[in-house]
Amino acid sequence: MAGTVLHAGSTLAYNDRVVCVCVSADYQKLMQHNKWQTDPLQLGSAANGVMARYDLVKSDPDAFGGIDSKVTDHAMAMKGQTFAMNGPTKLTQPVFEWTSKWQGDVHLGEPDRFDYEYQLMQPQPPCVW
Repeated sequence: MAGTVLHAGSTLAYNDRVVCVCVSADYQKLMQHNKWQTDPLQLGSAANGVMARYDLVKSDPDAFGGIDSKVTDHAMAMKGQTFAMNGPTKLTQPVFEWTSKWQGDVHLGEPDRFDYEYQLMQPQPPCVW
């Protein structure tokens, strides 16, 4: 495994087990996955997605669930880099908004609407890795 060069979307296996999936657009989508209306593995509930959304459940909704996604690979990690997206999934679901429905929930310092895209996050100089 040492010295192995991987490219986006490739996998690294060790003893027949996948130990690394390199960062790709598909992996970013996987981390935001929530298709509760059509995905049989979610059993008809937005709470059962990779990016859970309890605000979308039919009975007793709550402002609870996945709040962000971060993906990286070895090369990026060695440079202190990652791709990150703030907020619950919006790929196949409505953008989460702090509306009057959630007026009793404290959300100081958070935006009213979580409508963000993946961004490259990296240290700013001076930073020694």
